[in-house]
Amino acid sequence: MAQGRAKIILYVSQNSANTPSQVMTATAQELERAGITAGAISQHLGSRRRETEVAKFSTAPGAAVLLNYQALTEGTDIPLIDCVILGRSTQSESTIIQMVGRGLRKAEGKDDCLVLDYSGRKDMDSIIHYWRLDEPREKGGPRPSRTGTPGRAEMLELSVRFARRISLWGGAQIEYNWFKPFEKRPMMALPLWNDPGQPERYVTVEPLPGGEWRVSNISLLQAGPSPVSRRQARAPNEDEALRQVRSLLGEKAALLQRNATWRANPPSEPQCRAWQSLNPGSDALPATAGEVSDSIAKERFLRRIAPELL
Repeated sequence: MAQGRAKIILYVSQNSANTPSQVMTATAQELERAGITAGAISQHLGSRRRETEVAKFSTAPGAAVLLNYQALTEGTDIPLIDCVILGRSTQSESTIIQMVGRGLRKAEGKDDCLVLDYSGRKDMDSIIHYWRLDEPREKGGPRPSRTGTPGRAEMLELSVRFARRISLWGGAQIEYNWFKPFEKRPMMALPLWNDPGQPERYVTVEPLPGGEWRVSNISLLQAGPSPVSRRQARAPNEDEALRQVRSLLGEKAALLQRNATWRANPPSEPQCRAWQSLNPGSDALPATAGEVSDSIAKERFLRRIAPELL
């Protein structure tokens, strides 16, 4: 199976009838019946049990599959993995990169990694482009020299790198789900979590020609002559833009709430109704309450704020 790959990591999702644990158990049983060693890991599994499952997977003779739900996306080093199956959807580009990255470690006798993508995203090629695997360099080493005005692809790469810097600043477990609101404009937007009844807020960053940046604090108002309030500032470099974004996030921004336990819960009925109203006829409901919430914020931004920005 999977073209004869030996060590396969499979990211599963829940569905309307089964929890992630039930999905993993049923899938593991199918694999075991086919003679393939299978183990399962979730975010709720203790560290010792995780280590046992990883060791079993790593040392198993022949093909082995490690199933997991919201675990092993970053910080896990199993070089023998030569196949990654994306069996879950996510709105986060960084999560996809982290999941696929589990199969990008070098190992003796390993030439490549097979990625089977069932995430439902249509922009996977553009996400892969950001990795720039053809231009490796040592951490902290000199960057490739650039001349002239940066092109759109390079500026998009800058905005993605900037979002990753924000995530690293927040801590290893923090994940900011930035998204690109425009296909032909290198802007990235981040929805902020606010108290109920308060305007929806977003922070956007946009690299500009000449090395400058535009940082904006955007609010979606409930009333007034214009539905969108935008306060923006220009930064002369990336470090100053980072400082401005940190200031806008503040202590009450999503820094801790994006790691709140509710984000891993199944979506609530009100969330499902709100998501369906924005995506009529679609059955690709995200798996967790956090992902649904991010998806709703993204759709509202694209439909109500993006036209104003253009």
